[in-house]
Amino acid sequence: MGVYQSCTPVESGGIHGTITNESTGKAVDQATVELLPNGVKTFTDPEGNFEFTDLLAGNYVVNVKKSGYKDASSEVIVVKEGMLSNVNIKLTEYMPSLKIVNADNQEITILDYGKDQNEISRSFNILNDGSAPLEWNITFTATWIKSISKASGELSANSKEPVEIIIDRTKLNEGENTSTLNISSNGGTVSLTISATYEDNAAKLGNIHGVLTNQSTGSVIAQANIELLPHGLKTFSNADGKFEFTELEPGNYTLRITKDGYVDLLSENIVVTAGQVTDLQLQMQ
Repeated sequence: MGVYQSCTPVESGGIHGTITNESTGKAVDQATVELLPNGVKTFTDPEGNFEFTDLLAGNYVVNVKKSGYKDASSEVIVVKEGMLSNVNIKLTEYMPSLKIVNADNQEITILDYGKDQNEISRSFNILNDGSAPLEWNITFTATWIKSISKASGELSANSKEPVEIIIDRTKLNEGENTSTLNISSNGGTVSLTISATYEDNAAKLGNIHGVLTNQSTGSVIAQANIELLPHGLKTFSNADGKFEFTELEPGNYTLRITKDGYVDLLSENIVVTAGQVTDLQLQMQ
C-alpha cells in the first residue's frame, strides 16, 4: 500500500484520492472507502476516484475494501479548514499460484514411467498455493498419452487436485520417449515432462524351435518330455513332433528329452543368439 497526501485550498475541509492496483497501476472501481472516525462510506468511480467533503478540521483515516484485494488503510490524514487533502492508496490483489507436486507436496518437473511394460499409470497434484481461485487447463501432443483423469478445473485457495495420466506403451518408439504436459492457469504456467522407455525384447532375445523324430523310422515323436537347462523350463512335443522355447537370453543351453520306450536324449551346447531362431532336428532311438 502506498499513500500520498497533499493539500489544496478550498472553502471547506475535505479528502479526495484515487485507489489503484499495486501491480498493474490500473484504477480500482467500486471499492468501498470508509472515513474514520465518522464511519461515512462511499465508492470509487470507474477512474478509481473518491471524495469526502464538508469535513471538520481534524485527523482522519481512510479504510478501503474490495473483493479480491487485501484491505488497506491510509496513514493519519490531517484535514484543515479550507483545505482539500489528497490521498492515493494502492491495493494488493489476491492472486492464485500454480504448483505441480507429488503426494508429499514436493514440487516435481517429471513423471517417469520407466521401462516396465506393466507400468502405465502415474499421478501428480495441481496445487493452488495462492490466495485466490485458480483456473487451470492441461494440453499435450503425445499420441502415446492415452488418457488424463481431469484436463481442466478450478481450485480454491490452498487446495489441490489429483491428476492421473495413463499411457499406451504399444505406441512408444524404441528407446526413451519424452513429451510435455503444459499446465496453464491464471496463476502461471508450468511444464511437466513425461518420460517412458520401450525396449524391443524380441530384438534382444532368441528362440529355440525343434522337431523330434524316431531315428529308425523318421516318424515324429509326440508327447515327449522336453526340459531346457539350466533354466528348468519344460514343454512337450506336439502331434507333429514340434516344440519351442521363446524369449531366451543369448547363451548356451542343454535339452534333456525323455519318452517312454526311448533312450533319454541329452543335447548340449545349443547356442541361442539375440533376435534369431535356433532350429533343431533331433532324433531319439
